[in-house]
Amino acid sequence: STRMKTRIAVLLISVLFLSVDGANFISNALGDHMVLQRAPQSARIWGWTEAWSIVKANFDGQVLDAVADRTGFYKFDLPPTEASDKTYNITVLSSNGQSGSLNNVLFGDVYLCGGQSNMQFSVLAGFNATQQVALAANYPLIRVFTVGQKSKSYTPLEEFGTIEQNWTIASPQSIGGGQWTYFSAVCWFFGKDVFDKMQIPIGLLSDNWGGTLIQSWSSPDALAKCLPTPPRSSDIESANDPSVLWNAMISPVLNMRIRGALWYQGEQNWNQPGYYRCALPAMINDWRLKWRESSDEFAFLVAQLSAWYPAPDDWIPEIRLTQSNVSIALENVRFAMTSDLGDIKSPFGSVHPRNKETVGLRLSASALAMVYHRNVPYLGPTFQQWSIDRNSKKVIIAFERDSLGGGLEKRSFTCPSEIPSTACVGFELQFGLKMWNASEPIIVGDQIELPYQGDDVPLGVRYLWSAFPACTIYNRDGFPAPSFNTVAWTGPWG
Repeated sequence: STRMKTRIAVLLISVLFLSVDGANFISNALGDHMVLQRAPQSARIWGWTEAWSIVKANFDGQVLDAVADRTGFYKFDLPPTEASDKTYNITVLSSNGQSGSLNNVLFGDVYLCGGQSNMQFSVLAGFNATQQVALAANYPLIRVFTVGQKSKSYTPLEEFGTIEQNWTIASPQSIGGGQWTYFSAVCWFFGKDVFDKMQIPIGLLSDNWGGTLIQSWSSPDALAKCLPTPPRSSDIESANDPSVLWNAMISPVLNMRIRGALWYQGEQNWNQPGYYRCALPAMINDWRLKWRESSDEFAFLVAQLSAWYPAPDDWIPEIRLTQSNVSIALENVRFAMTSDLGDIKSPFGSVHPRNKETVGLRLSASALAMVYHRNVPYLGPTFQQWSIDRNSKKVIIAFERDSLGGGLEKRSFTCPSEIPSTACVGFELQFGLKMWNASEPIIVGDQIELPYQGDDVPLGVRYLWSAFPACTIYNRDGFPAPSFNTVAWTGPWG
C-alpha cells in the first residue's frame, strides 16, 4: 500500500543518518546553519559509521577522505577557511551507504557559554526584552545552539543526550524562545557586540545548568588537582555530582574547534571559597588541554559574581576575588566585574540580576582587547598597592596605570531599602582581627585617599567586601573598580 511504502521510505532515510550502533552519522553537536571555526584553525566534522568504512566529505569543491576506526568514529579537519558571509554546503558519504550533509554553514568564531543559572538566564527574562528580541532579526550571521538540561552522566558521552535548540539563525524566534530556555542573555549580548565590532560570523553554543557546582563541570583529571573535593551534600544522584555535566554536556563537544569560552558560575560554590580558588584555574587548564588548544587559541572569559542579598558577606567576595585573580594567574583569561549590577527587586531573586546586557558588553570588551587585539578599554581601576601616611592619618591606594582609563571617577551609591546599610560597604580599614571600619574615599589625582581616626595604624584595606557592596569608584571609560583585600584569606578549604 501507499502507506506501507511511505513507512519503508522513512525507515530507509533514518538508517542513512544513523550508524549501525545508533550513534549519529554526523554528530548532533553539528547541524545546518551552524558556524564552524575560521582560519587559522581547521574546523572539524565528525561522526560515526560502520567500523573501518571509508568516509568522504565534499567541501568547497574538494573531496576529503577518512577511515572510520574500530568503533566507527571518523573525523575530518577541514582546510582552514577565512571568515566571510559566504555559505557552504558540506556532504558526507560512507562506503556503507550512509550519507548526510551540513547546509548553510558559515565560518567565523565559535564561543561556548557555560556555567549556571545566570548564564542560562534568557534574553526574554531581562530588561528591555521585547526590544532586544526584535533586534535579533538584524543578525543573520550569528548562529545559536542550546544544549538541553535533562542529561547527566557518570561516564563521558560522545553525543548530547538532550538538545534544547539545534543550530539556528539568530531571529526573534530563536533568541526569544522563553524565560530560562533560549537564548542565554549574557551569551547573546556578548556575541552581538563582538559581531557589531568585528563583522564576522559568530557561533554561540549555550551550555549551562542552573544551580550547579564547578565540580559538575570539571573532569576527573581537573578534580584530582584540588583534593580533597568537598563532600556531597546528599546521597541522591543529581546534576551536582562530580563530573556528571562534564561527561554529558562538555565531553560531546570536545571535537569541535572553538575560539573560547564564557563562564558565569560560582553562586552554588558560595560556601567553598578555598576550594574554588584551586578549582577554577584547574578547570580552565583542563578544558584547554582536553580541547587540545593552546591558551593563545582558547580564550576564557569569566563573569564575576554580581551583588545579591542575603548572602554570606565573607565568602562571596572570596569567590569574586578568585574570579579576578585567575586572569592574572593564567594567560588569555579575562574577567568582567558585575558587582555594581545588583538588582534587589529582580522577580527571579536578587541572585539573578536582570541587567545581562552590561555583563555581555563587558565580556565582549575583554574579548575585543585580548582576542581581536583592538585598542578598546575593558578594565576598571585595578588595585596595585597601598601605603600609609601616618602624619596625615590616611591610607593611599594606587592603581595599575593601564587601568585608569582617563582618570578616576566617584559615583553615588544608594543602599536599597531592603538591605541594612551596614551590608552595603565600600572601602574599609582593618584595625583588629575582625575589626573593619568604613572609610569614605577621596580622589586625589590618580589615587584614592582613605582618612582614619585615632592613633592605631590600619593593618589592611579592602574594597567591596560584602555580598551587596557599595560600588562607587569607576574610571572615565565607565568600568568599575573590582574588589580587593590586602589581608590574606584564612577561611576553610571547602
